[in-house]
Amino acid sequence: MLNVFLLVALVGLSSWGFLVHRTIHQIAVYNLPEPMRSFFYTDMDNLVANAPRPDIRRNKDKTEDTKHFIDLEAYGPNAANDMPFEWEAAVKKYGKDSLIKWGWGPYNAMVQSFLSC
Repeated sequence: MLNVFLLVALVGLSSWGFLVHRTIHQIAVYNLPEPMRSFFYTDMDNLVANAPRPDIRRNKDKTEDTKHFIDLEAYGPNAANDMPFEWEAAVKKYGKDSLIKWGWGPYNAMVQSFLSC
């Protein structure tokens, strides 16, 4: 029991690391409802192998860091619905310093998804 506690404390007090990213991706695939599980299971090796790629990119390029999180509370009430879709509009509304400080990861991913459609 003490070993489990120490393991949980160690993981909780340190960065996740690549192994944890891979493990979480694999567990997530196993816990998906059907037919999603079957769909993702066929490509699980690729998904698991590529799970830490954003962290690898972040470790090589320090500008990547703020693309990995977002503190919506800092952007005000209903921020998830009120954030502009264009980067320039977001900078005008919140300021570049605020976007960097409070993060814009999911917002950036959402914008990139819509732009690629």
